[in-house]
Amino acid sequence: MQLVRVSEEMKEELKFDYIVVVDTEGLRALELAGKSTRHHDNELATFVVGLGNLTLINIFGENPAEMPDILQIVVQAFLRMKKVRLNPRCMFVHKNVGDITADEKNMTGQRRLLEKLYAMTRLAAKEEDSDAECFSDVIEFSVQDDVYYFAQLWEGSPPVAPPNSCYSKDLKNAIFKTVVKSTGMALCHLKSRISDLWNAILNEKFVFSFKNTLEIAVYRKLENEFGKWTWALRSAMLDTEEKLYNRIENEKLKRIEEDDLHGYMKKQKGK
Repeated sequence: MQLVRVSEEMKEELKFDYIVVVDTEGLRALELAGKSTRHHDNELATFVVGLGNLTLINIFGENPAEMPDILQIVVQAFLRMKKVRLNPRCMFVHKNVGDITADEKNMTGQRRLLEKLYAMTRLAAKEEDSDAECFSDVIEFSVQDDVYYFAQLWEGSPPVAPPNSCYSKDLKNAIFKTVVKSTGMALCHLKSRISDLWNAILNEKFVFSFKNTLEIAVYRKLENEFGKWTWALRSAMLDTEEKLYNRIENEKLKRIEEDDLHGYMKKQKGK
């Protein structure tokens, strides 16, 4: 987390004095491969997106399929945190895009991204019995204004290559274009938002354990089926117990063998 002072010439345009930058430093990091970081990463992503006025989501190349499953968990977590008043916004930054002037190609990529975001939001909304129909119902987003394509960060092969000055300039302009529409927040309000959001995350232990929304849906379906199987077994056992008890009470049965129990259970299974 870093506090960046806004220059005097930019204060009048931006309407605030400081910008708080929170860097997750990469989620699902390769150096942590083999270690279970899913719960931690899901919590961190939800906290960062919920806290900020704007969240930058880096996508390597043009394919929205590279968008991490973690964003699905963030959406579903927000749908469950109904008592926390959030107004998040996100921007997708595609980096290392070869021909950034290919409008038709970029429009195709934007359409795929939008379809993916809508599909995962509808699934999450169905799971949480929510009225949300599209991604922007949960997180403010416009496919026309919040998707950017940039060339490589380095002019050549790192680590000796210099950074691409156009990359930084274009990204800065894209960020400022969005944040000028945002309203600043007093420090006391920031403290309150951090507290409310963090407490909501700590109380939400279910969704953060899963990879994505589809995995949650499958788990709930299995849980529902397991409940039916458990009740069917319990019902059969209670019915068998009652019948055996009645036979004993009527002195029609003096002794019960294990095979008798198996026979009764098979009859129940055949019903």
